[in-house]
Amino acid sequence: MRYWIIPSNDKFYRVDDAIANIGRFIDWTQRRQYDIGDIVFIYKTKTGKEPSHIRYMFEVVATGLKFDDVIIDVDYWSTPKEFYDNRKLDHVRLQLLADLGKGNYSLERKNLVDNGLKSRMQGAVTVDGHLLDFIQDAFMAYCDK
Repeated sequence: MRYWIIPSNDKFYRVDDAIANIGRFIDWTQRRQYDIGDIVFIYKTKTGKEPSHIRYMFEVVATGLKFDDVIIDVDYWSTPKEFYDNRKLDHVRLQLLADLGKGNYSLERKNLVDNGLKSRMQGAVTVDGHLLDFIQDAFMAYCDK
């Protein structure tokens, strides 16, 4: 099992709205070799007053999905073209495990960098070691409330 951080930009895909309206499952383009059981943290890039931060934790529950099998979430893309441009790519299905909640910035970029994040978050990266421990501790602390 691997752990990943995947960036999400609300200018292209409104992940918060998709989760609120579709439910616990979302489909994501498969640009890396994800395996069933991998854990994915969604890193939301800065929008408005909200800093860049990790908000969601998902588990990969299906890989290699073809476009005909993906959840139709075109309403959450900035344009229908953005959604349909991905039709030739495989997708992974992600199941929501935890949501730190709107306004919880304990995993904002500065804290992630202070704990070992080296990436500029232009694409998916694997995470391990101290940084992974830091991220998991934040989710555990929030979930224990």
